[in-house]
Amino acid sequence: MKGVTKEGQHEPHIPQLAVLVLSLALTTGPAAVAVAAPQTPSAVEDQNDRLLQSLQAGQAERTQTAVEQARAIERNLGPAPVVTIAAPLVPAAGGDDVDLLPILLLGLVGGLAGGAAIAALAAASRRHAQRAVAA
Repeated sequence: MKGVTKEGQHEPHIPQLAVLVLSLALTTGPAAVAVAAPQTPSAVEDQNDRLLQSLQAGQAERTQTAVEQARAIERNLGPAPVVTIAAPLVPAAGGDDVDLLPILLLGLVGGLAGGAAIAALAAASRRHAQRAVAA
């Protein structure tokens, strides 16, 4: 019988134990080192971070300069002058010479004609859109 000594005890399998110990060491070793070692960013990440910080600092500096220039311009201009332009009030027509009924009818006809023109344009644009979709 292979693996059994004369006294009935198993002989140790040295090569198998060695392989088992080595495989355990190799699988747990990198994990233990990864847990124990602090995470350090790579050189590329460091360079990207420095570049981003540089860009942000430059943008902040340009913004601050623009704000300072705008405030200096406001200080130099002083308060804005108040200008009021008022045309003199002139009555449109004398109250006795104007007939109210013809003016109201003229406004009604003009409003109807304008509404009809808008409706015709809307209908034409709908037809044009339908033709474009069908094509």
